[in-house]
Amino acid sequence: MLESARKGYWKPTRQQLNSTAKLHAETTRKSGAACTDFVCNNNKLQRFVSDQLDAKERKQYETDMANVKGIADGQKNTVLKEDSMKKSPTVNFSLNNILIPAIVIIAIIAVAVLVKRRKQ
Repeated sequence: MLESARKGYWKPTRQQLNSTAKLHAETTRKSGAACTDFVCNNNKLQRFVSDQLDAKERKQYETDMANVKGIADGQKNTVLKEDSMKKSPTVNFSLNNILIPAIVIIAIIAVAVLVKRRKQ
């Protein structure tokens, strides 16, 4: 709703806008932000929300968002688990990844040996 208001798609009253921004700030403080590109990487939305809050709430919201994004207190190298998985893919070998191809190769060799013996 806040993004819709920021872009002008929703024309809320001042009270609606303030209460929605306050609710967003409280939810972020209590539960953290869902750090999707829509929330954590949307600086315009964060500024818009901050502008709707009073000074105390604004400071708390900005601190909460910085903590969620991992850049508060010098933690600039924090990487979200999803991002780190995208950057360095790992291959997990399991028994099935080795066992199934091995069984197939052995079966092919066995069939080839049986066909060769039958021809002789």
